[in-house]
Amino acid sequence: MKIADFLNELADKVGNKNDQGLIDFLSRADIVNLDVSDAFCNSIITGTMSLEGAKNNPQLKKHFNAITLNGVDSVIANAINDFGIDAAEFEAEKDTYKKLRMLNAKVKELMEKKPDHSDEMKRKYDDLRKEYADLNKKMADTLENHKTELSSVREESNNHVLNFLKSNQLKGLPYADKERPLDYQMRLAQMYIDDAMAQKGARVVNEGGVLKLVQANDPGMDYMNESHKPVTYEDFVKKILADNKILSVSDPARGNPQPTPQPVHPVFPGQPSLNTSVFETAIGEAMANLNNQ
Repeated sequence: MKIADFLNELADKVGNKNDQGLIDFLSRADIVNLDVSDAFCNSIITGTMSLEGAKNNPQLKKHFNAITLNGVDSVIANAINDFGIDAAEFEAEKDTYKKLRMLNAKVKELMEKKPDHSDEMKRKYDDLRKEYADLNKKMADTLENHKTELSSVREESNNHVLNFLKSNQLKGLPYADKERPLDYQMRLAQMYIDDAMAQKGARVVNEGGVLKLVQANDPGMDYMNESHKPVTYEDFVKKILADNKILSVSDPARGNPQPTPQPVHPVFPGQPSLNTSVFETAIGEAMANLNNQ
């Protein structure tokens, strides 16, 4: 498989096929005809799963459901034993939700019998009703915990992608300070950007692999400037960094600066050329001494 096809396939899986860094890399003439083993490429492609693919993968769903419901099955078995219900009625049923509905029906049946023949029966009735309530609460808590865990994983994954996109954009900017390392420049730039977004009530989101500026209080609405016009995240970043002199500034009207013309000393025919270097050096030293007075 060509390396370009391999990288495009992986980028498409993570929804970042239009990344400028990838486009620049694949446009290089020296890698166009490079091949990578088909077996290796296919093992990576089939073994890599996007977030959307993971959410719709039946094996992952089965795995997490088993973790969630195994504990519930154990609680149901204990309740069946405590309620004195015939466990044989539940042996053929494998679906946890159906077993819970069966247990619910059995408990209601016991409750309708109105156990009022003795104090012991009343106590057992109260205990069973309490255990039934506890079972329902445990089931609800288990499902809620599972939902929270999935939400946390999804949020962490989204944050990683968002931070990668922001970092990738900052890498390509022309910073004014050429002496400091790039990572320092990027961290400083991100501080200015975050502070500006907080002051202006904006936030950045990942929309299909593209950074988008939205309103912090209502992410469903685009961020608008003072003229009520939408602002792209790229334009926002460049303006904030330029205003704070983080980026180098070029003047298009000037173009490339021309060197300062140097005086030309004419040489007349038959006359030896004049060496003015010693004279000019003396003038430069005299001017330096005056500046230091």
